[in-house]
Amino acid sequence: MTELCREIYWNIGHGAKVLVPMFLVTLPALALVVGAIIERRKIYHQGRPLQRLDRLSDRIDILFRNVMLQRKVVRGSGAGTAHGLFLWGFFLLRSGRINIERVNMVTATGQPVLVSNFPFCLTMFEDGNKGADQEGTLAAKDLAELLVERRI
Repeated sequence: MTELCREIYWNIGHGAKVLVPMFLVTLPALALVVGAIIERRKIYHQGRPLQRLDRLSDRIDILFRNVMLQRKVVRGSGAGTAHGLFLWGFFLLRSGRINIERVNMVTATGQPVLVSNFPFCLTMFEDGNKGADQEGTLAAKDLAELLVERRI
């Protein structure tokens, strides 16, 4: 049977018991988003057309500061700073080079298995294995997988 999604969250598996409720919860969420877009569109069409291209350099500067530098989020207390650090941490991890460096570091230790309990880390190491051309030398496993294998 063809898998509909990749198993990464909580090792809950595939099958009708998992996928049907997941998609049944997703559909109303998407319906809410579409409804909100339709309502927002009605509001946009009430007034005069806006000049979106005036002060283009200022608008690009504001966009860069708010999105890439997380200016509005970081204004908050510790939570805002943590959010900004997570954003840039994931950006660096997905940039493609760090995961290959980490796989090379782990391979240099000579250990055949890399264990993690965080799905994003597992995905990063699997991608790093492919990028470093070391797919057969290092196995990335979830902690739960290792415990099941060893029957702990």
